[in-house]
Amino acid sequence: VTLELATPVRQVVADAQVTEDRGKVALERGPLVYCVEGADNGGKVSGLRLGKNAAFATGSQPGLLRGLVTVTGKTAEGKAFTAIPYFAWSHRGPGEMAVWLPAQGE
Repeated sequence: VTLELATPVRQVVADAQVTEDRGKVALERGPLVYCVEGADNGGKVSGLRLGKNAAFATGSQPGLLRGLVTVTGKTAEGKAFTAIPYFAWSHRGPGEMAVWLPAQGE
């Protein structure tokens, strides 16, 4: 028996009452929250901004921390980015990380 559950990537909008996160979104896939980490994005993530209708792809990365599913996409400016499950961040040394990303038009 094989069970396959659809787990699309979705953008979750931050609660507007949290001033620091107002106008930002987080990426979720199934029960997992994803983050962007400098190790996958040229060392810097503070400038990443997502488009409201951004398209995402998922892919298995067997060589990354014993196998992770990553989320890839393009920023509002068209730059490629990679996100990993939040639980896996900081395993490759210190660097920038973000869960909440500014959203285009916010």
